[in-house]
Amino acid sequence: MPVNYREFDLKQLRKDTSMSQAELAEMLQVSRSRLSRIENYKERLSYIQASILIKRIKNFSDYEIDTADEDAGGETIKQLRFKIDSLKEVIALKDEIISSKQEQIELLKSQNSIITSSNIAQPINLSVLNNKGDLVNWDLIDIPTDKYIEIKPGIYDRTLESSDHFISEEEKIFKDALNNIDFEKFRVLLNYSKEGTIFETHYHAEPESIIVAEGQIQETLSGTILSDNEVIRFESMQPHRILNLADSRLIILLEKLC
Repeated sequence: MPVNYREFDLKQLRKDTSMSQAELAEMLQVSRSRLSRIENYKERLSYIQASILIKRIKNFSDYEIDTADEDAGGETIKQLRFKIDSLKEVIALKDEIISSKQEQIELLKSQNSIITSSNIAQPINLSVLNNKGDLVNWDLIDIPTDKYIEIKPGIYDRTLESSDHFISEEEKIFKDALNNIDFEKFRVLLNYSKEGTIFETHYHAEPESIIVAEGQIQETLSGTILSDNEVIRFESMQPHRILNLADSRLIILLEKLC
Protein backbone atom coordinates (compact mmCIF):
# COMPACT_ATOMS: atom_id res chain seq x y z
CA MET A 1 0.00 0.00 0.00
CA PRO A 2 1.28 3.52 -0.76
CA VAL A 3 2.36 5.68 2.14
CA ASN A 4 -0.27 8.37 2.70
CA TYR A 5 0.27 11.86 4.01
CA ARG A 6 -1.39 15.25 4.14
CA GLU A 7 -5.00 16.09 3.33
CA PHE A 8 -6.08 18.24 0.39
CA ASP A 9 -9.45 19.63 -0.66
CA LEU A 10 -9.59 17.88 -4.04
CA LYS A 11 -13.27 18.71 -4.55
CA GLN A 12 -12.48 22.45 -4.40
CA LEU A 13 -9.48 21.89 -6.67
CA ARG A 14 -11.71 20.26 -9.28
CA LYS A 15 -14.26 23.04 -8.97
CA ASP A 16 -11.59 25.74 -9.41
CA THR A 17 -9.99 23.99 -12.39
CA SER A 18 -13.27 22.82 -14.01
CA MET A 19 -11.94 19.27 -13.89
CA SER A 20 -14.23 16.26 -13.76
CA GLN A 21 -13.71 13.46 -11.27
CA ALA A 22 -12.92 11.13 -14.17
CA GLU A 23 -10.21 13.51 -15.45
CA LEU A 24 -8.59 13.82 -12.03
CA ALA A 25 -8.75 10.05 -11.50
CA GLU A 26 -6.99 9.53 -14.85
CA MET A 27 -4.29 12.06 -13.93
CA LEU A 28 -3.65 10.24 -10.63
CA GLN A 29 -3.98 6.78 -12.24
CA VAL A 30 -6.62 5.63 -9.75
CA SER A 31 -10.22 4.46 -10.09
CA ARG A 32 -13.06 6.93 -9.55
CA SER A 33 -14.14 5.00 -6.46
CA ARG A 34 -10.61 5.30 -5.02
CA LEU A 35 -10.57 9.03 -5.81
CA SER A 36 -13.96 9.41 -4.11
CA ARG A 37 -12.51 7.88 -0.93
CA ILE A 38 -9.58 10.32 -1.08
CA GLU A 39 -11.90 13.28 -1.68
CA ASN A 40 -14.00 12.29 1.33
CA TYR A 41 -10.89 11.91 3.55
CA LYS A 42 -11.25 8.15 3.97
CA GLU A 43 -7.84 7.83 2.33
CA ARG A 44 -5.04 10.26 1.63
CA LEU A 45 -2.96 11.00 -1.42
CA SER A 46 0.22 8.98 -1.80
CA TYR A 47 3.60 10.65 -2.24
CA ILE A 48 3.62 9.87 -5.97
CA GLN A 49 0.05 11.14 -6.47
CA ALA A 50 0.80 14.37 -4.62
CA SER A 51 4.00 14.82 -6.64
CA ILE A 52 1.97 14.58 -9.87
CA LEU A 53 -0.43 17.27 -8.68
CA ILE A 54 2.38 19.53 -7.44
CA LYS A 55 3.86 19.45 -10.94
CA ARG A 56 0.57 19.76 -12.84
CA ILE A 57 -1.57 22.10 -10.71
CA LYS A 58 -0.50 25.69 -10.07
CA ASN A 59 -0.60 26.63 -6.36
CA PHE A 60 -1.58 23.08 -5.43
CA SER A 61 -0.29 23.63 -1.89
CA ASP A 62 -3.11 26.15 -1.36
CA TYR A 63 -5.54 23.23 -1.19
CA GLU A 64 -3.83 21.61 1.79
CA ILE A 65 -6.07 21.37 4.84
CA ASP A 66 -4.53 22.63 8.07
CA THR A 67 -4.92 20.45 11.15
CA ALA A 68 -5.97 22.03 14.45
CA ASP A 69 -3.27 20.38 16.56
CA GLU A 70 -0.26 21.81 14.74
CA ASP A 71 1.63 24.47 16.69
CA ALA A 72 4.03 27.16 15.48
CA GLY A 73 6.49 24.46 14.48
CA GLY A 74 3.87 22.70 12.36
CA GLU A 75 5.45 23.54 9.01
CA THR A 76 8.76 22.03 10.08
CA ILE A 77 6.96 18.94 11.35
CA LYS A 78 5.11 18.59 8.04
CA GLN A 79 8.37 18.81 6.11
CA LEU A 80 9.92 16.10 8.27
CA ARG A 81 6.85 13.91 7.85
CA PHE A 82 7.03 14.42 4.10
CA LYS A 83 10.65 13.26 3.99
CA ILE A 84 9.98 10.28 6.26
CA ASP A 85 6.95 9.21 4.24
CA SER A 86 8.90 9.57 1.01
CA LEU A 87 11.58 7.22 2.34
CA LYS A 88 8.94 4.78 3.54
CA GLU A 89 7.40 4.67 0.10
CA VAL A 90 10.74 3.98 -1.57
CA ILE A 91 11.27 1.10 0.88
CA ALA A 92 7.77 -0.22 0.20
CA LEU A 93 8.34 -0.12 -3.55
CA LYS A 94 11.66 -1.90 -3.22
CA ASP A 95 9.91 -4.61 -1.23
CA GLU A 96 7.57 -5.03 -4.20
CA ILE A 97 10.43 -5.65 -6.62
CA ILE A 98 11.96 -8.24 -4.29
CA SER A 99 8.67 -10.10 -3.96
CA SER A 100 8.06 -10.04 -7.72
CA LYS A 101 11.60 -10.88 -8.84
CA GLN A 102 10.88 -14.58 -9.38
CA GLU A 103 7.85 -13.70 -11.48
CA GLN A 104 9.99 -11.35 -13.56
CA ILE A 105 12.65 -14.01 -14.10
CA GLU A 106 10.03 -16.51 -15.26
CA LEU A 107 8.59 -13.90 -17.58
CA LEU A 108 11.97 -13.26 -19.16
CA LYS A 109 12.62 -16.97 -19.55
CA SER A 110 9.45 -17.17 -21.59
CA GLN A 111 11.01 -14.74 -24.05
CA ASN A 112 13.57 -17.29 -25.28
CA SER A 113 12.09 -17.03 -28.75
CA ILE A 114 12.76 -13.30 -29.08
CA ILE A 115 15.38 -13.95 -31.75
CA THR A 116 13.95 -15.99 -34.61
CA SER A 117 15.85 -18.51 -36.75
CA SER A 118 16.46 -15.73 -39.27
CA ASN A 119 18.11 -13.71 -36.49
CA ILE A 120 15.52 -10.93 -36.66
CA ALA A 121 14.91 -9.11 -33.38
CA GLN A 122 11.32 -9.26 -32.12
CA PRO A 123 9.64 -6.96 -29.55
CA ILE A 124 10.03 -8.02 -25.92
CA ASN A 125 6.86 -8.20 -23.83
CA LEU A 126 7.83 -7.12 -20.32
CA SER A 127 4.29 -6.60 -19.00
CA VAL A 128 3.83 -7.32 -15.29
CA LEU A 129 0.31 -6.77 -13.96
CA ASN A 130 0.42 -4.01 -11.35
CA ASN A 131 -0.90 -0.49 -11.01
CA LYS A 132 2.34 1.25 -11.90
CA GLY A 133 3.05 -0.26 -15.33
CA ASP A 134 5.83 -2.53 -16.51
CA LEU A 135 8.61 -3.55 -14.14
CA VAL A 136 11.83 -3.30 -16.15
CA ASN A 137 15.03 -4.71 -14.70
CA TRP A 138 17.66 -4.23 -17.39
CA ASP A 139 20.15 -6.36 -15.42
CA LEU A 140 18.07 -9.36 -16.48
CA ILE A 141 17.83 -8.39 -20.16
CA ASP A 142 20.61 -9.09 -22.64
CA ILE A 143 20.85 -5.98 -24.84
CA PRO A 144 23.46 -6.66 -27.60
CA THR A 145 26.50 -4.46 -28.13
CA ASP A 146 26.91 -4.99 -31.87
CA LYS A 147 23.39 -4.21 -33.10
CA TYR A 148 20.10 -2.62 -32.05
CA ILE A 149 17.24 -4.72 -30.70
CA GLU A 150 13.59 -3.61 -30.85
CA ILE A 151 12.47 -3.62 -27.22
CA LYS A 152 9.13 -1.97 -27.94
CA PRO A 153 7.49 -1.27 -31.32
CA GLY A 154 9.59 1.45 -32.97
CA ILE A 155 12.01 1.72 -30.01
CA TYR A 156 15.52 0.28 -30.37
CA ASP A 157 18.39 -0.15 -27.89
CA ARG A 158 21.95 -1.40 -27.93
CA THR A 159 24.58 -1.53 -25.19
CA LEU A 160 27.61 0.76 -25.40
CA GLU A 161 30.89 -0.63 -24.06
CA SER A 162 32.97 2.59 -24.05
CA SER A 163 32.79 6.24 -25.09
CA ASP A 164 34.23 5.47 -28.54
CA HIS A 165 32.35 2.22 -29.20
CA PHE A 166 30.41 3.30 -32.31
CA ILE A 167 29.16 1.00 -35.05
CA SER A 168 28.05 3.69 -37.52
CA GLU A 169 28.91 7.26 -38.46
CA GLU A 170 25.47 8.54 -37.42
CA GLU A 171 26.20 7.48 -33.85
CA LYS A 172 28.92 10.13 -33.60
CA ILE A 173 26.13 12.50 -32.50
CA PHE A 174 26.43 10.82 -29.08
CA LYS A 175 30.16 11.47 -28.70
CA ASP A 176 30.20 14.82 -26.82
CA ALA A 177 27.59 13.69 -24.29
CA LEU A 178 29.56 10.51 -23.55
CA ASN A 179 32.89 12.14 -22.69
CA ASN A 180 32.28 12.37 -18.93
CA ILE A 181 30.28 9.19 -18.36
CA ASP A 182 31.74 6.61 -15.97
CA PHE A 183 31.18 3.23 -17.62
CA GLU A 184 32.12 1.49 -14.38
CA LYS A 185 29.18 3.15 -12.61
CA PHE A 186 26.59 3.07 -15.38
CA ARG A 187 25.20 0.61 -17.87
CA VAL A 188 25.00 2.74 -21.02
CA LEU A 189 22.42 2.15 -23.75
CA LEU A 190 22.09 3.99 -27.04
CA ASN A 191 18.49 4.40 -28.09
CA TYR A 192 16.76 5.23 -31.35
CA SER A 193 13.01 5.91 -31.13
CA LYS A 194 10.63 6.79 -33.93
CA GLU A 195 8.32 9.80 -33.74
CA GLY A 196 5.03 9.03 -32.02
CA THR A 197 6.24 5.89 -30.26
CA ILE A 198 5.51 5.46 -26.53
CA PHE A 199 7.31 3.57 -23.78
CA GLU A 200 4.23 3.08 -21.62
CA THR A 201 4.21 3.66 -17.86
CA HIS A 202 6.98 1.59 -16.29
CA TYR A 203 9.59 1.72 -13.57
CA HIS A 204 13.11 0.35 -13.18
CA ALA A 205 14.97 -1.47 -10.47
CA GLU A 206 17.91 0.78 -11.37
CA PRO A 207 17.98 4.59 -11.08
CA GLU A 208 17.86 5.90 -14.64
CA SER A 209 18.84 9.06 -16.50
CA ILE A 210 17.88 9.91 -20.08
CA ILE A 211 20.02 12.29 -22.15
CA VAL A 212 18.48 13.64 -25.36
CA ALA A 213 21.26 13.68 -27.96
CA GLU A 214 18.87 14.59 -30.77
CA GLY A 215 15.11 14.97 -31.07
CA GLN A 216 12.40 15.72 -28.53
CA ILE A 217 10.63 13.61 -25.87
CA GLN A 218 7.98 14.14 -23.22
CA GLU A 219 7.73 12.49 -19.80
CA THR A 220 3.96 12.48 -19.76
CA LEU A 221 3.34 11.81 -16.04
CA SER A 222 5.00 15.13 -15.17
CA GLY A 223 4.47 16.88 -18.50
CA THR A 224 8.22 17.51 -18.85
CA ILE A 225 9.43 18.11 -22.43
CA LEU A 226 13.12 17.67 -23.25
CA SER A 227 15.10 18.52 -26.38
CA ASP A 228 18.75 18.37 -27.51
CA ASN A 229 21.31 18.01 -24.66
CA GLU A 230 18.67 18.03 -21.89
CA VAL A 231 18.58 15.36 -19.18
CA ILE A 232 15.91 13.83 -16.95
CA ARG A 233 16.53 11.47 -14.00
CA PHE A 234 14.29 8.86 -12.37
CA GLU A 235 14.94 7.26 -9.00
CA SER A 236 14.70 3.50 -8.48
CA MET A 237 11.06 2.37 -8.75
CA GLN A 238 9.85 5.81 -9.93
CA PRO A 239 7.09 5.36 -12.56
CA HIS A 240 7.49 7.26 -15.82
CA ARG A 241 6.10 7.25 -19.37
CA ILE A 242 8.06 8.43 -22.41
CA LEU A 243 6.45 9.82 -25.58
CA ASN A 244 8.73 10.54 -28.53
CA LEU A 245 7.60 13.83 -30.05
CA ALA A 246 10.11 13.42 -32.91
CA ASP A 247 12.56 10.85 -34.19
CA SER A 248 14.95 10.83 -31.24
CA ARG A 249 18.39 9.50 -30.33
CA LEU A 250 18.83 9.07 -26.60
CA ILE A 251 21.48 7.93 -24.14
CA ILE A 252 20.07 5.78 -21.35
CA LEU A 253 22.17 5.63 -18.16
CA LEU A 254 21.27 2.87 -15.72
CA GLU A 255 23.12 2.90 -12.42
CA LYS A 256 24.63 -0.52 -11.83
CA LEU A 257 23.12 -2.27 -8.82
CA CYS A 258 25.57 -3.62 -6.23
